[in-house]
Amino acid sequence: MLRYAMLFAALSCASLVQAADDPLTYEGDFSQGVDAALTKGWLQAASSLTIDSLQSVTPAVAGQALASASFDANRLILRYDADKLRSQLTGSGHASWDGLKDPVLIWLADVNSDHIVGGGTDHEFAQALTAASRADHFDLMFPLMDLDDVQAVSPNAVLSHNDEAVINASKRYAPKFLIAGALQQDGDSMTFKWNVYDDGGKSLGNGEQSGDMASVATQAANAMARTLMENVSADSSEAANTTNTNKDQAAVEEPLALGPGNGFVRVMLTGVNNIADLENIRRSLITFGYEASSTTVAWQPEGVIFEVPSSASPAILDGTLAHAPGFAKTGDWIYSYSSSLGTATSGRDGQVGAPSYKSAASSGINQRNKISDKPATSVKVEQAQALPADGELVED
Repeated sequence: MLRYAMLFAALSCASLVQAADDPLTYEGDFSQGVDAALTKGWLQAASSLTIDSLQSVTPAVAGQALASASFDANRLILRYDADKLRSQLTGSGHASWDGLKDPVLIWLADVNSDHIVGGGTDHEFAQALTAASRADHFDLMFPLMDLDDVQAVSPNAVLSHNDEAVINASKRYAPKFLIAGALQQDGDSMTFKWNVYDDGGKSLGNGEQSGDMASVATQAANAMARTLMENVSADSSEAANTTNTNKDQAAVEEPLALGPGNGFVRVMLTGVNNIADLENIRRSLITFGYEASSTTVAWQPEGVIFEVPSSASPAILDGTLAHAPGFAKTGDWIYSYSSSLGTATSGRDGQVGAPSYKSAASSGINQRNKISDKPATSVKVEQAQALPADGELVED
């Protein structure tokens, strides 16, 4: 511990650094010892800058990446330098990646239930994949699956690798990257196959994972992250963990984090079931005194994320949405929207969009489709041959 004494003595004279929701800052109990705090802090900070699995390092190595340290009662607060960490990571053969600043659109076809997962749903695998993706430094957004989406992309379009339909339907969301994937479950086991494209429709890579839900979601998210990392341009990537010691500005700490940011407040609204709801919400924000430039930045299984430009206190927007007619606060920067126009229906078979959604276009999915077993070079999720009675995937 003596070798750190002079460092801590000097740093403790500086202003106290409060540990915010920032992975580059580690706060630990001083009683655990300096060495333990240094190595634990290093592992936390370094893991936020890579999608590789890391092992603990020696206290000496961890100390080389330290930017500052301070004491708060019996708490030891360590701040790590991102550039030094990146240098250590690349020097040891690990890929360094901060993540994407823009969410990735995903068209997820659930073979068993014959539908494409839409934003705001409680689809269990979609939730697991979303959480795993965030751990690998990128966010997923799901399509609204309103009338326009359902008419444009059916589950069969994903299974039969109808790239043109998927790419064209994606344009309304203006993603820089998109994923077309298909999920098939058999009891507690599942198979997930996916393809990644850029905004021009160029295929960037694909993959397949099988197993239980947790392992499939984790492995798929990591593989997707590697594909994105290999193809991302400088303007699509940014440090997901910028330096900020103000807990009230968590929104700039990571992509799509909710809360106040630099000149905006990011909020999530649940209960949005129709594309027209988005315009009505934007008009409501205008009547509340906010700019007309409020935008929808992501559709996630949990809800729709809005970015509201504002130079006023974030508490004003929070209070407004908590009490305004049609809105109610349900969590930190999360509000329910109770004035939705509802989900549009075709009036024919009770499903959204054209009757082909559950009839013509999807009639071959139930017990007659599987996810393609073609080699990865085909970069396709193809319509498959009939499943045998036991439901096993058929080899082509």
